[in-house]
Amino acid sequence: MDKAKLFSIVAVIGLLMTVTTLFYRQGLQAQSCPPGQTWVCVNVFDPSAGQYVEHCSCCGSGEDSGTPAAVLTPPPTATPFPDQSFDMCVSDGCPPGETRYALVYYECDLFCYLDGIDYLEPCCGAHCPCEEATEELQPCGPGNGWINCSEFNATVQAGLPTWRADREPYPRALVTLPERVWVVDLPSTEAWGEPVEPGGSDCNCRNDGSCDEDSPPEGTVCEYRLGLKIDPGNEPPTWSFEECGSMTGPTAQCGWERSSWGKPELGVGLGCESLPAYTVHASVPYWWSFGRKWEQWEQVGQDCDCVCRLCENPNGCSNQCAGQAGLCTGAGEFWKQDCDPVYGWKRHGPNWELLDLTDYGWPTPYMRNPNVQLVPHPPCEPNPPVGAIYVPCIEVQAPIEKQP
Repeated sequence: MDKAKLFSIVAVIGLLMTVTTLFYRQGLQAQSCPPGQTWVCVNVFDPSAGQYVEHCSCCGSGEDSGTPAAVLTPPPTATPFPDQSFDMCVSDGCPPGETRYALVYYECDLFCYLDGIDYLEPCCGAHCPCEEATEELQPCGPGNGWINCSEFNATVQAGLPTWRADREPYPRALVTLPERVWVVDLPSTEAWGEPVEPGGSDCNCRNDGSCDEDSPPEGTVCEYRLGLKIDPGNEPPTWSFEECGSMTGPTAQCGWERSSWGKPELGVGLGCESLPAYTVHASVPYWWSFGRKWEQWEQVGQDCDCVCRLCENPNGCSNQCAGQAGLCTGAGEFWKQDCDPVYGWKRHGPNWELLDLTDYGWPTPYMRNPNVQLVPHPPCEPNPPVGAIYVPCIEVQAPIEKQP
């Protein structure tokens, strides 16, 4: 063997020995990867096992070149190394038996080498990823008066509530005299979606008692649900009077210069007859909050016993419990409290978080609520329309005398 060949072999061996914690290689064996991808393996050191664990994956663009088969067999060519990344579960920096989801970047030249790792979540259980998103996953999306949220199969939808206002005089306004409108109540609402069981079969133990024999893993989440809460903001309502302009405040008033004759017959008279009416629109800011609540299997207490132990501290040991008469009377003995954790289901939430709707593409941090409704004035308007207040306006008002 000449010196040049020997030098090349030693150089390659030296490069491979410099990879300490992670190293990559391209598998030479045939694998069932999609066209355009390459079989690449990574050896990750598992501190809990004390050894390297191999993980292999198909990597590459995944796009077939689309080249038609040649009539003649082409000469063999080397498969190019992919330059990209793939995701995997790693145990780096995690307690024994736990993993975390990571995105591994690598580059390939003479051989494949690590180019970086992004940890996408904290360490969790043996399964990775800890919280796998579903096709239904979508962030809170504001709509026209609605918000929809979903998270890990749990969904919730809520809409703006109807708020009430009143007006005076009722049922008809008089030309040039003020018609006053004001807020009666601004309700808050709360909506919760149906619960889901992210813990799967481990959640059944709450009903069948299997937790006594085979407890679920610590941190198992069950009865997971989402909620939306809608509260009026601190800003006053904005009123918009047809042919009379807009104003802001808890109370507003308008005096029309002419009657509502010729307008659509949307108002109601003394005899419950339909009358032409002016339209008053109103809106008020409403804030949204997003909440979660769930049950989780976790430590809820301790089961402690007092035992007698010899003190190995040269400075002495203090008794950790009162003890019992006749025990721990020997030289150097002291009372020690031995405790075992007690696990059970613990409720969490709702942990309300204020939603800034500008983070979700909405033009304002709040949503204006236009769902104003006139307070019912039976018998003529037991169920007034929602979205506007209708005011019939007349030029004169005949005196109303009380009939005997």
